[in-house]
Order: sequence, then C-alpha cells, then structure tokens
Amino acid sequence: MKWLLFAAAFASAFLLEFPVVLAASAKPQICTPEVIATCEQLANGPIDLAKGQPTIFKGAKPGAIVNTLPFIDSFSGKGIDKATEKTARLSSQLLEFTNPSQNQIESAETLGRTLRDRSVALILGVPVNSTALKEMTTPSKMKTMAPEKRIAIERLQSLNFKVVDGRNPFCRILMAEGIPNAAYDEDRHSIFLCQGMVSQTEAAVASALAHEIGHVISPAGTSLLQYRIKGATPDATREIARSCGENFVYSEQDSYHTEESEYLNLALEVGSKNVLATRNSPLLSSLENCGVLEYVDDSSTTSTDVFKSSRACVEKENAPAYEAALAKYTPLEAEQKKVSAQAARASLMNRMPAWKFGVTSEDFADSFGSKLFGTLVSDMKWTAADIRAALVAYRVSSCQQARPGDRSRDEEAYPSADTRIAHALSQPSVAKALGCEPPTPVCDFKFDATKPVAPISPASTSKPPSNSSRKATSSGGASK
Repeated sequence: MKWLLFAAAFASAFLLEFPVVLAASAKPQICTPEVIATCEQLANGPIDLAKGQPTIFKGAKPGAIVNTLPFIDSFSGKGIDKATEKTARLSSQLLEFTNPSQNQIESAETLGRTLRDRSVALILGVPVNSTALKEMTTPSKMKTMAPEKRIAIERLQSLNFKVVDGRNPFCRILMAEGIPNAAYDEDRHSIFLCQGMVSQTEAAVASALAHEIGHVISPAGTSLLQYRIKGATPDATREIARSCGENFVYSEQDSYHTEESEYLNLALEVGSKNVLATRNSPLLSSLENCGVLEYVDDSSTTSTDVFKSSRACVEKENAPAYEAALAKYTPLEAEQKKVSAQAARASLMNRMPAWKFGVTSEDFADSFGSKLFGTLVSDMKWTAADIRAALVAYRVSSCQQARPGDRSRDEEAYPSADTRIAHALSQPSVAKALGCEPPTPVCDFKFDATKPVAPISPASTSKPPSNSSRKATSSGGASK
C-alpha cells in the first residue's frame, strides 16, 4: 500500500531553505497544509540538493536543482516536452544517491521495530518499554484478551521489516526512478522500504512506517488468515520444499518458476516468518500440504471490539466513495455474471465490504499511523523542518489535487491529500513542533474499552476449507 506517490524525494533542503513563518498573534493559528509549504513555493521555489544542508540524498551533486511540481509532473506524464531532457538528466543524477549505507538500513529496520512496540503499547494503553507492557503480553494474559486486540498484537509481534532493492516487485519501477516508497506486503507479512525511502530523513521514514503499520492492524489486515513458515532457517525450509518435488524448488537458473516456488522464495529472501492469505487459497493450501506452512489457529477476525469507533468513523466519511464505486461496478458485475443488479451489488459487497474498501482502508491506516507518529515526535525532539520533510509528499499531492480538472488521485483508493495531512496536523506533538494549534480531527483514532474474554479452547478453533479461489480481486479499488 503506497505511502508516497511521486513527490517527496527532493524536499528537505527546500524546507530548510524556505521555512514557513506563521503570522505573529497572541494565539497560534490552527494548523493548515500551508504550514508545511505553500503551493507557490513548491511550484516556483528552486530546491537545491547541494546546499551543504541536510538533504534527503546525502552528498548530492552541485547543480541538482529542480522546481518541484514541474519535475513531478514530468515523471507522471503530464509535463511539457521541454521538461523531458531535464527530467532524464536529474533522474540519472539522483539515482546515485538512493543507495543507503548499511547504517541507514539498520537504523530504518530498528525504527520499524520501535514503532511496532509502540503500537502494542498504544493498543494496551500502557507506556512503551514498561513492566506493565511485558506483563500484559505474556501468553497467559494474551489468551484472555478480546479477539481483535489479541490478534492485532500478535500480528504486530510477528511483523517483519526489510529494506529491499529493485529486485523486489514493488520497488522495481520506483527504484528505476529513484522514487522513495514503502509498503505493507500482506502476502509476506512484511513492511518493505525501498532504498530511496531509507535515504530520507528519520522523521520521513518514521511517518512512512507508521502508516504501513496502520494497515497491519486494520480490519482488512486482521481478517486474513495467518500461516507460520516451518523450518528453523531458510535452508531448512527449502529442504522441506525440495522433498515435495520440483514444483516447490526455486532456482535462479530456471526461466520459469511455479507460483509455489516463487511465492516461497520471496518470503524467505526477505526474512518472513509468517504469511497471510484469504480463506480458501489453493496456493497456501498447496504449501501447507507440502509441510512448508503451518496454519495458525484462531488467527483472524473481522470484529470491531477494539477499533469500533474509529472503523465506524472512517466508513462513514468514505461512504459516498464506496457507494459511487458500487454504483459504477454493479452493472458490470451483473452483465459478467448474468445476474440481477441486486445480486450483483450483494456480490460486490461480499467481496469488498465497506471496511475493506481501498480509500476506507487507507484512511484507517492514516488515522492510526498519524497517532503512532505523533507519539514519537516528542521523544525524538524533531524540529519543524523534520516534520515538514516528513509531510511534504502529501503537501505536493494536495497542491496537485487543487488544480482544476486534476485527476492525479484515485478516489477509490486514496483519501485526498488534505485529509491525510489533517490526520498528522491533528496530533498535538506535531502541531506544537510546527508552532500552530492542532485542528479538530475528523476521525480521531480511539481504542475502545473491551472486557477480557475466557481463554480460547482448542475446540473453538476451526481450520478454513482448503479449496476455492485465491484472493478474489475487486473492482472496488483496494490498494496495496
């Protein structure tokens, strides 16, 4: 699920060069997107990547100066012809600076684990690194938790973080252009950071990670089934696969790979210990029958005992987009399946319920991710420039979206950039760092009180059927 589009790689030096100064008044102004940067600054202010100041790409060559919006437009196919040569030149220059050091890679992965632990503490309502946190996450205590709370915590505890290069399918295209991004890959239960992302400021990396962690605990994530990869080491897992036949063995010398071998190989390459899937996945059943995967009993839920109010809020806010998608795709579904409009709509809603709809899922991740990011801002003592560097990608997008007739946003997949910025600015620590007052959040992320439940008995768990189709795709706009 994408965190950035095409904007942020060139922001830090600009934000230090052109700080936004709020008008002096007795009471600070309410935070608005302009506190990050104005559209005029982004459109006309040159960004010097070689000014001797902290920049996203350390050691950028002298003369690597771009005007943000025209440069980004040329990447997305909207630029004028004369921008083409300039874009190619700058792209080749910037590509040199997307390879992070080993220290940057380790720091980013460590930051991911730090945010993961903070997420658990947020859900439980206890200080991070506290004795209470350790006591509440013991196996015996976890068994008495409400299902969604327990499953969300278990998902976080088993989450993998990995910096990947252009060989990773998600980063392949983006790395070719030096564009930073991050994504939660549910298949591998891992958060991937493309190398260009790791080369950014610590605050920008934290913002991206926090959003992706929001996807991990969202209802769309916790509704998936969890499987554990068997084998103490990757080689041990490959040995198990080898015993099942050549269909499970991946070799770089082969030009063709089976779905099983390719799926397993990527999971092992990134260090995954767990994978997720929808019910009735033939691929996962095949790997399980081979003995490579082990189904984790009682590992999914679509209930709302912990995130009930937050989920209800984002569903309500995005209901018009959801209804528009249903209206758009119902006739197509009816024609394809030769059923009534009512049956077609019911089929779409079953395949893509409101809580799983793309824009709603992204909004949920933004809401939680902003709250998580806000808990780190105070502790890290990040400056206003750090915060602006972390949020400038959204600001560039909001300036693009403000243009008449702009179509840069997929309304079925992503909230408006201004909505995403508002989530962050509503966090008191973020607003304080920027010197303004936090706006009232539309959907403030809340953890609803839940009562402990009785320990789960073995008889209450059930394994899913092992047939039917793999991950039904919807026209409703889900995004990775």
